[in-house]
Amino acid sequence: MEISTGLNTRALSAFGISADHDDLPADSAAATRLLADQAGTESKHVQLIQSDLAAFIARKPDRRFTGLLKSMKEERVVHELETLPKTMHKNLSGQAIASAEFWSDTLDRWAEELVAATTGPP
Repeated sequence: MEISTGLNTRALSAFGISADHDDLPADSAAATRLLADQAGTESKHVQLIQSDLAAFIARKPDRRFTGLLKSMKEERVVHELETLPKTMHKNLSGQAIASAEFWSDTLDRWAEELVAATTGPP
């Protein structure tokens, strides 16, 4: 949600302006670059989580964790998060905001499922 909020507040002055347009406000472009870097870092974090979950399942198979990992792979979360900075660099703020909010909600839901899987019966 930090990325979505950042785009909404710090890059708003560039909304609807082509990324290659001369009138693109410098402060918005700089904010977008920083937020795109943050989005790239977050995709790497999710990739590590997915990798760790796969390694855990390999050691201790459990259908609750297997289902969660399957969802992450089917949704192609890492790939989709990797495309977010590219969308941001094109100054497609509306699309980037919607994508960031969608993945924020999805990752939050998966986190709740992960917590529930660790506390519930096997």
